[in-house]
Amino acid sequence: MATLEQELLADFAEDEDLQDLENDFGGGSGEDDDMADEEAEYRQKEKGSDNKVQADIKSAQQLKTNLESVLRRIEEVKDKMDIVEGESFEDSPDYKLLTEANEYSTQIDGEIATVHKFIRDHYSAFFPHLEDLLKNPVVYARACLVIGGGPLDDIKTITPKLRGIPELDPALIMVVEIEATRVEGRLLDEVELSMISDACHLLLELNDAKKVILEFVESRTAIFAPNLTALIGSLTAAHLISHSGGITNLAKTPACNIAPLGSTKVSGATIGLSNIGLRHEGFLYHSDIVQNVRQDLRKQALRIVSGKVILAARVDAHSGSHNADIGMDLRKECEKRIDRLSEIPANQKGQRGKLMLLLYMCKIAAKICHSSPCT
Repeated sequence: MATLEQELLADFAEDEDLQDLENDFGGGSGEDDDMADEEAEYRQKEKGSDNKVQADIKSAQQLKTNLESVLRRIEEVKDKMDIVEGESFEDSPDYKLLTEANEYSTQIDGEIATVHKFIRDHYSAFFPHLEDLLKNPVVYARACLVIGGGPLDDIKTITPKLRGIPELDPALIMVVEIEATRVEGRLLDEVELSMISDACHLLLELNDAKKVILEFVESRTAIFAPNLTALIGSLTAAHLISHSGGITNLAKTPACNIAPLGSTKVSGATIGLSNIGLRHEGFLYHSDIVQNVRQDLRKQALRIVSGKVILAARVDAHSGSHNADIGMDLRKECEKRIDRLSEIPANQKGQRGKLMLLLYMCKIAAKICHSSPCT
C-alpha cells in the first residue's frame, strides 16, 4: 500500500506531464509570438525595400528638376552660335554648356535604367514576361501606359493603341497579343497603377530631355568635333560624344570599345532578324559609312572605322581647330580599305575561272551519264 508521500509525488508528476502536453500542443503562446515577430520583421524589410526604390525614383525626379535650367539655356542658345574668332573652343560658353549637357546625358541613362527596373518590378505582377519581349525602356513604358490595368483577355481591343507606338513593329505587337492570352497575373489596385503611371511618365520625360540634349550636341559637333563629324556624320558623332560624356572622354576610349557603345540586347522574338556574326549593333553600326557596306563585310568595316574614330576624336580634343581635313582624309582611307575587302584577289581570279569551268564540265558529264545507261 502506497504511503501519503508517494501519492503526493505521483500527483506532482501528473501535473508536470499535463503542463508539458499543453506546451507541446498549443497550450502556450510562445510560438505564436515568435511567428508574429517574424511576420512583422518581414513586413519591415519589405517596407524598407520599397522605401529604397522610392528613394531611387526620387533621385530621378531630382535629376529632372536639375535638367530644367540646362534645357532652358539650350532653348535660348540653340539657334545662335557664340564663338569668337581666334578664341579657344574650350573657353566658349556654348562648349561649357555642351560639356554640362553631356554630363547630364550620362546621368539620364542611369536614371532611365533605374526607373525602368522600378516599373518592371511592379508591372510584372500584372503582365509577367512583358519586359522580356520589349527590351527598350521607352517602348516598355509606353506599352505599360497603353495596356494599363485592364484585363489581358481583352487585349485585342488595345491593339490599335499599341500600333500607335512608333518604335513597336507589328511582329512584336502580335507576340505581345499571344503572350497576353497565356500569362496569369494579378490585378493591380489604384495606388499601384498610379505609381506605375507616374514612373512611366517620368521615364518618358527623361528620354525627351535626352533628345533635346542630343539635338543640341548634334548642332555643335561640326564646330567642336569637325573631324569626327566628317568621318562618321553629325548624328553618330553626337551619339558617341553624349554617351561618352564629352569629346575628351571619347578620345580616351580604346578602339575595341567603340562598337559596343549604344548597343542593345536582342529579344528572343527578333533574334532571327539580327545580323549573323555581329555582336554589337551600336551607334557606329548605324552610321552611313558602315550601312553602305555589304552586310557580310560590316564586321570588318566596324573594326576599320573604330580605329579611325579614336584618331579623329583625339585630333578634335587637342587641336582646337575647326578644320576637318584630317577627318575627310580618314574617311577616304576607310572607304578605300573597305572597297578593297570586296575585291577579288588577283591571284584568285584565274583560279575562280578554272573552278567555274570545272563545275560546268562536271554538270555536262552528269547529264550525259544520266541520259545514257552505264556499261
